[in-house]
Amino acid sequence: MKFIKRMLYVPKHEKIPEATMTAHTVVCAAGILLCLTMLSMTTWAWFSDSAVTRSGTVQTADYRVVVTVKDSNDETVAEEAHGAYGTQYRLPVGKYAVSLNGEGSAQNGYCRLEIGDATYYTVPLLTDGTTLNFTVELNCEQTIEFNGNWGSYSGSDVIASGEAIVIGD
Repeated sequence: MKFIKRMLYVPKHEKIPEATMTAHTVVCAAGILLCLTMLSMTTWAWFSDSAVTRSGTVQTADYRVVVTVKDSNDETVAEEAHGAYGTQYRLPVGKYAVSLNGEGSAQNGYCRLEIGDATYYTVPLLTDGTTLNFTVELNCEQTIEFNGNWGSYSGSDVIASGEAIVIGD
């Protein structure tokens, strides 16, 4: 400790001895060298490190509603349009039997029916082959759209099996 004090101590207003200046330079050079060594080791560690993880596959749920609409003569009505999210029927006045089946990779879902300006929701439709049957009675020509949604509907007014929906006067 005394050696370091004697080598680095410079009294005020005096000329710095050559040995002290050399000691200062050596200490600074050693500090710089130490910092550069640590920087290069950190850089090497940063770029040479690797981590291997098992990648997982994420798959979204798929849910569709298979719709069958039969008229009063027990004949299947052809759909008017079939899109990615639903099936649309243009139905004249009459009484129709509707059957809904859920299918896809999701375990359950529900169907949203849009009849004119009114919207109805079904009870949960499972993908185990269970069928939901209900009737729709139209007193005027209407477009009915069936949209399948996976998950469950949280509202209270739902269409259950055996119910009837009457549209118009």
